[in-house]
Amino acid sequence: MLLVFVIAGLSWLLWSAILRHREQVISVRGMSTTADVGRLHDMPRVQARDLTMMGPDSAYLTVTTTANPEGANPDPVGTEAEFLIAINESDPGFAIIQDWIERQSILGIVVPPASRLLRLRSVDDLQPLTLRRLDV
Repeated sequence: MLLVFVIAGLSWLLWSAILRHREQVISVRGMSTTADVGRLHDMPRVQARDLTMMGPDSAYLTVTTTANPEGANPDPVGTEAEFLIAINESDPGFAIIQDWIERQSILGIVVPPASRLLRLRSVDDLQPLTLRRLDV
């Protein structure tokens, strides 16, 4: 009988500890967006200028640096960069890039060193896009 009370007590303690710390286990919606908004202030700013298909699964993405009110752009305004990326017309990212070009959206850009990834995020609507680079 004592064993039943001990097991019930330990179960209750375990369950209450889980409920008390569940904020750390269950992600809260919106936390990553808030973090990304803060991080956007530190990212260089660009505009997508052109997306030229080079084959069925690759394209050149041309971006141009823009003025950044926070001063995070080390390059002069108007500097162009080209990236050979893996994309085709059926990829969702293709439509996103075309929309950014059409709207002349300002984007935050991250090009991790020694990585094949290119990360873009719209400053206006926070739409993220991660692309695989082929020119590395």
